[in-house]
Amino acid sequence: MALLSIIMLAIAVSLDNLTVGTAYGIRKLHIPPYFLGAIGLMAFGACLIAGIFGEGLRMLLPDRGVSMLSGLLFIVIGLFSLRDIYRSHATEHTKGESEAPEHQLSDWKEGLFLAFALSLDALGAGITAAIFEYSLLLTSAVVAVCSVLFFVLGEKAGFFLIRIKWMKRLSFLPGILLIGLGVYQFVS
Repeated sequence: MALLSIIMLAIAVSLDNLTVGTAYGIRKLHIPPYFLGAIGLMAFGACLIAGIFGEGLRMLLPDRGVSMLSGLLFIVIGLFSLRDIYRSHATEHTKGESEAPEHQLSDWKEGLFLAFALSLDALGAGITAAIFEYSLLLTSAVVAVCSVLFFVLGEKAGFFLIRIKWMKRLSFLPGILLIGLGVYQFVS
């Protein structure tokens, strides 16, 4: 019974990863394995540390504070995404290209920033695991796996969606979605 609860908790805190992965896929931005590893490790670490500190961490970082910080980070990532879309459209117009190739995230700052932002939801999973006395190592491992899995599934969905001709005109949508997700987390 506890395992099912842990899996459901991990899925709940990893849903943002699905959305963000889709946004990156629509941008034709492949996340290399080492950044996926960083996402998993940061989610694992955040969940484990939050579980160890349990209630003390909850007093230090109330749920509202974690939600606001996570939201702010997603807004910043969304703004960078819109900036990159604007730059790529300007480049396409000057070169006369009609389709941008798939490329790989290589900016380590953005990769670590992304991993950090996505790991913040894992703090709540760690605190929940401590409150319900779930195994912290098991919970952290399941959260890490779900975080990476949902991000990859989202990325694949984004790669599929961008192949639909009219979706190419909506290339700004991932940035708007990330900003919307950030605003939602900031105000909820």
